Amino acid sequence: MKRKIANGIVIFMLLAVCGIFTGAAEGKAVTWSKKTYTVTKGKFKFYAHLSKNKKKSWVYLVKPKKKKASPTSLKFPKKIKKAAVTRIGADMSIMGDGDNEFYKNIFDVWVEYAHGCDGYCRANSKIKTMSLPPALTQIDYISFSGMSALTKVRIPDKVKVLHAETFYGCRKLKEVKLPKNLSSFSNYLCFDDCPKLDKVTLSRKNKKYTVSNDILMSKDNKTLIWAIPKKTTITVPDTIETIESGAFFNSQVKNIKLGKYVTNLKSGSIMGTKIETISIDEENPVYAVDGQCIYNKKDASLVVGIAKNAQLVISDKVKKLTGTASLCGSLSEDRQLYLLDIPASVIWLGKNWDEVLPVSGLSKVYFRGATPPQVEKKGGYYAASLPVFCDIYVPKASLSVYKNWYKKLDLYEDTEKEEWHTF
Repeated sequence: MKRKIANGIVIFMLLAVCGIFTGAAEGKAVTWSKKTYTVTKGKFKFYAHLSKNKKKSWVYLVKPKKKKASPTSLKFPKKIKKAAVTRIGADMSIMGDGDNEFYKNIFDVWVEYAHGCDGYCRANSKIKTMSLPPALTQIDYISFSGMSALTKVRIPDKVKVLHAETFYGCRKLKEVKLPKNLSSFSNYLCFDDCPKLDKVTLSRKNKKYTVSNDILMSKDNKTLIWAIPKKTTITVPDTIETIESGAFFNSQVKNIKLGKYVTNLKSGSIMGTKIETISIDEENPVYAVDGQCIYNKKDASLVVGIAKNAQLVISDKVKKLTGTASLCGSLSEDRQLYLLDIPASVIWLGKNWDEVLPVSGLSKVYFRGATPPQVEKKGGYYAASLPVFCDIYVPKASLSVYKNWYKKLDLYEDTEKEEWHTF
């Protein structure tokens, strides 16, 4: 990590000597002057770099004209020193120009998703309306994160990419018009923590996506990309064959109806914490529902677990737990299970299965089988792990068998005597 930061600083210093640096994320590489230009519009002051040919400008910082002010409207200038505004986003070049774990929003506030820091500040706390420049082609990561009062936004048609966390924490956002030329969309996090987002529109001329039935899907109507967050019931059209990872992440959906042609539920495709029921057409050739589980009919592997009150009882139709499944429903605050009940039918544990079905130190894990499941091996090593630092329940007659199982996987030392229980 130190080497990465040091290299970034060295590169920045070399570019600074020349007075220029580049931004390749805008398609064709644009060379930006390091010099800062400012312009005041409305109640804000905008800070920008100009391209070397002075035809384009990049707004990298926005500040209220008056200190401690909380304006209600933000209108970006169309031009800075006669150069069209084509890029908006914090200047992160000192850390390697975009190759960072954390970013700042356009208001110069750090955003740390892992810790729930969305970039909220006095400057952006009351902005209800925002107007973006028509020539805009690039919006950087995090840019508008934390604008908790924003209610609607129209993204200019020349923007092609919407990155993760761009509108993270915009809790009052209700309406979004996506750009006509959108070709890449971070469905997982772009509009994360936007629970009121109810209306999403997209030009029919878009070549890659279409919006219909409360979802964003591929142009051929075969892949579900993203479910509009506020919708509580989603009926997946029969044309859909694939549901992408992150499609329901942090959505408000409670009930999902899957058609008979959905045959590819990607890992992490159904992860909403509000989900209560998932139904599948009985004619579906791949998937079926039993209790709290969706399972694969062919190999009896768990595909989706639907937790209730942070508890998941695996169906006895399930024989395999793998790292490609999804977990949804009501979980603990840290998105974990307090109870995981594994039936005797489960005879195989695959790599990362325990990451899909995470438990904490407050959890209870039941293994119902008289003999432990087989654990996936790769290259002579066990590729799967087992729950530790939690209460483990096993059949009374099999206690020594399970303890030896843990010893075989070098995990017994991670358990305490009082954590072992029998039934």
